[in-house]
This record gives sequence, C-alpha cells and structure tokens, in this order.
Amino acid sequence: MPQKKPKKRADGRYCAVYRGKQFMSYDPDEALRLRDDYKYRCEHDIDEIRHIAVKDYVAEWLPLYKHGNVQLNTYNQYAGLFEKLNSVIGNINMSSVTPDDVARVWKQFSGQSKSQIKKAGYLYRRLFDSAMESGYCRRNPFKSESVVTPKGTEGSHRAIDDWERRLIETTPHRMQLAALVMLYAGLRRGELIALQYNHVHDDLFFVHQAVTFAGAQPETKGTKNEYSMRTVPVLAPLRPLFFDENNKPLKTFGYIISSADGKICTEAAWKRAWESYISALETALNGTEKRWYHRTREWKQSHPDEWNNYLTLKKTKPKQAEEYRLIGWRPVRIRPHDLRHSFCEWAITNGVGPKTLMKWMGHCDERMIMKIYDHVLSKREDAAVAMLNNAYANDMQSRKPASVIAL
Repeated sequence: MPQKKPKKRADGRYCAVYRGKQFMSYDPDEALRLRDDYKYRCEHDIDEIRHIAVKDYVAEWLPLYKHGNVQLNTYNQYAGLFEKLNSVIGNINMSSVTPDDVARVWKQFSGQSKSQIKKAGYLYRRLFDSAMESGYCRRNPFKSESVVTPKGTEGSHRAIDDWERRLIETTPHRMQLAALVMLYAGLRRGELIALQYNHVHDDLFFVHQAVTFAGAQPETKGTKNEYSMRTVPVLAPLRPLFFDENNKPLKTFGYIISSADGKICTEAAWKRAWESYISALETALNGTEKRWYHRTREWKQSHPDEWNNYLTLKKTKPKQAEEYRLIGWRPVRIRPHDLRHSFCEWAITNGVGPKTLMKWMGHCDERMIMKIYDHVLSKREDAAVAMLNNAYANDMQSRKPASVIAL
C-alpha cells in the first residue's frame, strides 16, 4: 500500500511523526524517508544508518565476497554488471536508493538475454542484503514488489540449414575442421580450442579442458563443470579427418585449431580466423569475393542503368551505394555456437535419447535438452500438418467432390 502523505505545515514543510518524534522536509518523500530510517533503527537497535555511496560499497563488497571464489572471467563479468549499476545509481547513498532508481537500472538491460538479467538480479540483491546486515540501508530496493524485472530475450542460437551444412562440408579453409568438430561433436568453442590431436583416440573425443579469455592471454582450465568432462563419439562425418583406413590416427600432436605459430589460439586469432572463414563461405556461395561483387566488366555492360545509379549514389551517399551494390548478395550468418546447437537438434531428430545426448553435450540436467526437444517436436508437428494438408488437397482435387452444403 502507498504510504500516507505527511501533513504540510504553514511554513511549507512536510511533517512525518513516529513515537512523538517529528521529521520535517520541504519534500514529502524525504520526510517519510527520514521517519522510516528512524523507525528502522529503533526496530533493529541500530544507532544510525551508516552512509556510503553505492559505487563505494560495490568497491568494498565485490573483492571481499567474490574474489577468489569464482573464475577470473566470471569475476570480470560481475565487475561489468556492477559498472552498469554504478552508471545509474553509483553516486546515490545505499540508504537512499528507491524502486524508481531500480527501474532506471533495469532500463539498461533492454534487449539483454534472460540469463544476463538473472545473473544481474542475483548480484544486486546480494549486494543490498549485505548492506542491510551492515547497517548501510534499511531495505532492499531490488526486492520491492513495485519493481518489474525485465524478462529478457531467449537465447538466439539456431540450427543451421541444410545449404549451410553443405557449404561447411565443401569449402576448404583452415577453420573448416574446427567448424566440422563443433557441428558433428557438439563441442563448445572453449573446449574445441583446448582440444589436441592426442585427445582423439579409440573413436572418442576426450573432453577434459576448456580455454577462457578473461585476460590478454588464453587460460586453459578444467571444463565448465564436472558434467562437461566427458567423451563424445567420433561420428562418421569426422572419422576420415582423424583416422586412416586402418583406424590409425592421422596426427598425434598439436591443437585442432591453433594460432599461426602453432600455439594455443588466442581470442583475437580466433575472431580473425572465423571472419576469414565466413568470408570464404560467402565467396563460395556467391561465386565471387564480396569486394568484387557487381564490379565485373560483364555486369557493368549488361546492367548500365544499375551501374550508373550506383556511381551516382557513391558520390553523395556511400552507405546507400554499398547497400545498392550488394543487392542479391547472399550473406552467411553462422556463429560458432549455432553449430553446437545444430548437433543437438540433429541428434534429437535422428532418435538420440535425452540421457545420452545430455552426456554428449556436457549438461548437468535435462532442461536445456528438453527445450530443444520441444522445439524439434513442434517443428515435426508443423511438418506433419503441412503434409496432411497437401495430401488432402491433392485427393480432393483428383476426386472433384460436390459442393458441401453448410449446416
């Protein structure tokens, strides 16, 4: 229930009362806050509410409660989330943060993923819970019933289409092997980068390490959790890439994907290699490199009007000119995790059970698998409806039934 507005005095100030003590201010909300702070101190036997700005308390709290308890990359993620918090309410006292301030914080998370918002909410609630215990505030504004936490977006990963699968299988590139392993073994990017040829034997991938990029250099550590330490079968599409006809390994040392010097792949090297790979896929798909698209002599001669329009736009509106030049260009928008998602959906479609797939994917429970199961079943249902509609339509057309009289 909203609090009753304090009484306005003749001098223009508002007065709130608790146990005979008066709290006055020209701002009615401030008068209520002063009264409620005093009430809280009385109820919790606190001499006074200690004052500290949010950003200063964050600077004390984060290293004390999180440093050493989480991986470095996770700690850096927490620090990034608190930067978002500080940019909105960092200069406000912990005791003065209101639900309206919290709403402004959540505005920054528009369009963010559901998992990111969930992680931020957990951190912010923990922060203010600790502040309450230490006497810096009397309530946790992130637990206010009047604040609506944004729902966030679902993961945007998708299963690749058949034409994208064929493109990956037929386009030579130094990243091709990495893409195929993610596509037909379901490895995460960090697991793939840590994978070496001597981890592939007895028809299995032995996944027991992963690489993170928390700092400037890649860091090799254990897998995401105990369930991620696993074995994955080397399926038929990958066998010729690792074993000869006599089942002997083609290579026994080195990383599956490495930097140019043969060492473990850095994040910058991965990004450059992946961008180069996507460019190679687009070139194979469109028959030419993007920079030469629509610039051939044949195209200029056969499309003189379009070429003149392009030259006119190029003088005054170069961005529009580039878009005009690329009409008909087919882009390739494959992300590394899309390949892992594709492996999971492909396995489900071909009858692999959730328990087995959970083991291969390295999940700790079936929730992630079942979400994809539901998605696949929904697609199957849509396909079945379309198939029956086509069958009924063809049957009715061949028999040409009489008109149906509506009852």
